[in-house]
Amino acid sequence: MIKRFVIFFLFPIFVSADVIFTWEEVSMDLPPSMRVFEGVNYNRPVRAWYIDVDLSDTNIVIKPVMHEGSYCETVSSMVSRNNGYAGINGGFFYSGIALGLVQTDGIILCAPLATIVRSGVTYYPTRGAFGIKPDGTPDVTWAYMWQNAVYSYPEPNPNYQGNPAPPPDPALFTPNAEPWNTYQSIGGGPNLVSNGVVNVTYEEEIFWDSGVGLDNNDPRTAIGYTSGNHVIMFTVDGRQNNWSLGLSIPEVAETMINLGCVEAIGLDGGGSTTVIAVDSLLNKPSDGDQRQVANALVVMPKPEPPPPSLIFDTDDAAYNEFGTGWFESSNTGYWGNTKARLNAVGSGSDYAVWQAVVPYSGLWKIDAWWVPASNRAIDTPFIVSSGFVRDTLFVNQRLGANQWNEIGKWNFEGGDSVEVIVTDEASGNVSIYVCTDAIRLTLIDSVTTSVTEIIPVPRFSDIIIGYPNPFNASINFKIKNIDSQLERVAIYDLTGHKIIDLSERIVRRLPDGSSTLFWDGRNSIGNVVSSGIYFIQLVNKGGEWTHKILMLR
Repeated sequence: MIKRFVIFFLFPIFVSADVIFTWEEVSMDLPPSMRVFEGVNYNRPVRAWYIDVDLSDTNIVIKPVMHEGSYCETVSSMVSRNNGYAGINGGFFYSGIALGLVQTDGIILCAPLATIVRSGVTYYPTRGAFGIKPDGTPDVTWAYMWQNAVYSYPEPNPNYQGNPAPPPDPALFTPNAEPWNTYQSIGGGPNLVSNGVVNVTYEEEIFWDSGVGLDNNDPRTAIGYTSGNHVIMFTVDGRQNNWSLGLSIPEVAETMINLGCVEAIGLDGGGSTTVIAVDSLLNKPSDGDQRQVANALVVMPKPEPPPPSLIFDTDDAAYNEFGTGWFESSNTGYWGNTKARLNAVGSGSDYAVWQAVVPYSGLWKIDAWWVPASNRAIDTPFIVSSGFVRDTLFVNQRLGANQWNEIGKWNFEGGDSVEVIVTDEASGNVSIYVCTDAIRLTLIDSVTTSVTEIIPVPRFSDIIIGYPNPFNASINFKIKNIDSQLERVAIYDLTGHKIIDLSERIVRRLPDGSSTLFWDGRNSIGNVVSSGIYFIQLVNKGGEWTHKILMLR
């Protein structure tokens, strides 16, 4: 049962002339560093809630969580799935796709919006974002991804309706924008509070004609922090007569200040506004029930450090198969509780992917387990992908029974996304099947910087810049000036098959000698490609350059 007791304040908390909240603390089974409050104003009427999280408690974290499944997910489901204490809805989204920055455990899952088009005019928005740095301190900024890095801007790009600002080059701001060093972050907007005063940058962040009204009373969600490193996660109900009519954006900003925030931003609101604590829905969403959303902010116990060895079987979420040829092997000797998987040798159109994130920097060894047999390929391709390149190794799957078989060793940075791909593109004249069963990643040396047996995973320069990335329908590329003429520009899929040649689409028109390129997400016969990871590769006499892109539909 949820118990309530009133917390009396020495001074009333004023939002505006007709909105005065009386706050009551909701007694819940939460860590002492978390407190939940419900606020009521019966004059308008308005009902609101906020969760106060003391970041000095190192046993809890506030983490952006993406939805699972093909579309979206309720906040309560995301809180429960992550064993969370509480949570609120996150940033904006459309048709299941997050529309803004989402960073979890140092990994950018979704980039900030690169452009917004209003009435045929293109704007470059630096939108409000909330983040937590590696040292555990919170931060609020205006964020934009510039040359594949998220930057923190001292002020928003000065866009105004009908008068767009240029692309936000970090060097054009005073002081200059700097890379934003956060471990968890989420984009929203508009900015609400800066340095303890109301600072709503609604127009600069291009919120007109977005459905997010400035002065109307609506359900709202916001997040901010106090000077004492307490995070305030705020929601207010709206659009419900005799229950709660909601607040305007300036009123939310005033409320966040009165709750002690020195910095704050807005998040998605309207029917998305949801607050969950201890498996209970505290508010009444205006849709009548929880809306499925693309992401949420979840307060959860700090995860235990993962073991140095990570093992992934074919029934794990990290494993996915593509193509129609995969089937279960009847042979014994497989790893774990799921049988090995087979696919007939083919053209490479069928493949399987394990995708994992390594938690520590250092030298990692990758092993694979398969069930050998006389009809296995002697040159099964194993592709190890991290960063912007891939290494392909060929293994003899007629050998290696009942054991882990080493694929190779690589230096990875903590937070790197590592993919191990097995394709059916083996030699058909000497084999019938390729096999997948399990992989293991083992941290060999957490401080290794140079080992002779390492297969290096090089980091690529910014010769190619793709924006937005991830993209939904189309992507633009800027190719910096290189020494000799390009011989080929093409898009490849994850297995290395060419999707389309773009060599004839290059336009060299920028003053610095760089070129531009556009891809509409279609293959060489005009069909739209599916969601997934792709690579653009440039080739000239001086070498090759590769850039990784992600299509999310």
